[in-house]
Amino acid sequence: MHRRRAADHAVETASRLQVAAFIQRRIAKARRQGYIDTEINREHWHTDAGQKLVQMLPRSATQAALPAELDHDRPPLVMVVDDSLTVRRVTQRLLEREGYRVLLAKDGVDALEQLQETTPDLMLVDIEMPRMDGFDLTRNVRGDERTKNIPIIMITSRSADKHRNYAMQLGVNAYFGKPFQEPVLLEAIAGLIKQSS
Repeated sequence: MHRRRAADHAVETASRLQVAAFIQRRIAKARRQGYIDTEINREHWHTDAGQKLVQMLPRSATQAALPAELDHDRPPLVMVVDDSLTVRRVTQRLLEREGYRVLLAKDGVDALEQLQETTPDLMLVDIEMPRMDGFDLTRNVRGDERTKNIPIIMITSRSADKHRNYAMQLGVNAYFGKPFQEPVLLEAIAGLIKQSS
């Protein structure tokens, strides 16, 4: 009897190790490719490794693979759209310090491509960018049924009223000049995400 119990325990331990190793491989794959691998069975999400995957990944076209209760537990995802690498990295650090997940895009075209697969909870958008500026990006986001309700905060060095008014006409929710006060921006982000949830 004792030997049987020991054998059962050994099998159970080996099975857990196999599941953990399996999920770790999927986490590495998902990190490289940016999507949730639907080969991970639903029960695996409740393991420690599965929870790490839930926290790491953005919402995507395959988010149905997540159990609903886990999907709601994830921190909000903010997309930062700016052609300046420095601005993207600084903003990313600020947001991650506050517990947000962050998705980066270098211009409007890059943002729209990522929006095909991922729906952020909020977007921070610059105006002056190559290929597609913040105004055109906002127009595209608001014109798409799938993304039209995403809150957009525009952060720009253009502080003239005409730019602010035009942005608001396009559907921007808030407008900040650079440099911005971090506590004020964070308060706006939290407020808009709460309103839209």
